[in-house]
Amino acid sequence: MKWEMVKLGDVCLMNSGGTPSRSEASYYSGNIPWAKISDMENTGSSIITQTEEWITESGLKAIGNKTFPTGTLLLAMYGASVGKMAFAGTEISANQAILGIRAKNKDIIDQHYLGYWFKSIKEKLVGKAVGGAQPNISLGIVKDLQIPLPPLATQKRIAAILDAADALRRKDQALLQKYDELAQAIFVDMFGDPVKNEKGWEVKTLKEICAKITDGTHFSPPNVDSGIPYITAKHLKKDGVNFYSNPTYISQVDHREIYARCNPVKGDVLYIKDGATTGIAAVNEYDFEFSMLSSLALIKPDPRLLNSYFLVSYLNNEDVKQELIREYMAGAAIKRFTLDKMKKFKIPVPPIELQYSYELKWKKLNQSIHALKNSKSNHLFQSLLQKAFNAELVP
Repeated sequence: MKWEMVKLGDVCLMNSGGTPSRSEASYYSGNIPWAKISDMENTGSSIITQTEEWITESGLKAIGNKTFPTGTLLLAMYGASVGKMAFAGTEISANQAILGIRAKNKDIIDQHYLGYWFKSIKEKLVGKAVGGAQPNISLGIVKDLQIPLPPLATQKRIAAILDAADALRRKDQALLQKYDELAQAIFVDMFGDPVKNEKGWEVKTLKEICAKITDGTHFSPPNVDSGIPYITAKHLKKDGVNFYSNPTYISQVDHREIYARCNPVKGDVLYIKDGATTGIAAVNEYDFEFSMLSSLALIKPDPRLLNSYFLVSYLNNEDVKQELIREYMAGAAIKRFTLDKMKKFKIPVPPIELQYSYELKWKKLNQSIHALKNSKSNHLFQSLLQKAFNAELVP
């Protein structure tokens, strides 16, 4: 059976938020939640009720009284988080990087069904993003998306089936969180609090203990159907680099020019230095050559002084991340570390033998993490998600 395909803009209301002037203090520290993409990144749930910043009634008025009712689907439109979504768990305001989407008629489209559909097309949506270091999708692009529209009862059945599969997946995700906490505990047990440096390790700048610190191309080369892998911030997570989650390629000619200056090899550290996900580090485990965008920094530790896995765990520590942001962050609207600032990062340097001992423990734990990430619950959910919107899940 084929379902009717309709333009999303024909069945949904959409509008983005706004940002009150930062120069007007009376607009902030109020009682109205004001969401940013970072709030969508930081929440452990797909529902947002709490935000980092809150605005006042006058601040809300300054952005045209733009609020989203409870249940509104919130969609990230800018940066490495393009396509990420959550639901408003209360009436909420947001900045212009977030698009609010809700049904014009609840008897025509189910909001829960709509949310799962957006999950199913996230990679497609990311592919429509334009721009370099700060890619974005427009309101027009979202309005023109074609959504399959079965009867409302069928939509609710699909959402219920996906709810059950997602519940299994979330149990595994909760276990992953426990593994992450264990990894942090091992790090602190071996090296002490990384900010307080309780064990009194010698402190050096990142430049002093690295052979090279640079970044990728500042001019986005055109993508090609096949060629040299091209890695950007969207491929980096705290547990590693995943190029194949959304592969992109550039030509051999463009790659050679970029690689002459920025030459990542296996064991190097990649670090997101600007955008919504600034501060995430990962060890490159790939043997093949690839090029990078400028939103990523390439860090080559001196193996006599610094271990890549120690450095990544240090940089990914939340307390360290906030300390680095406070001391070295440049730019207000967009999070960004310059290379010059990165080179000044202060790093406690434990004995190299201890760092390599940590690497062995990290790798052993990471094997369990990757096994869990590849569990049947995740594959089941992804399979059902794709079948659901091809009329293959329910008649």
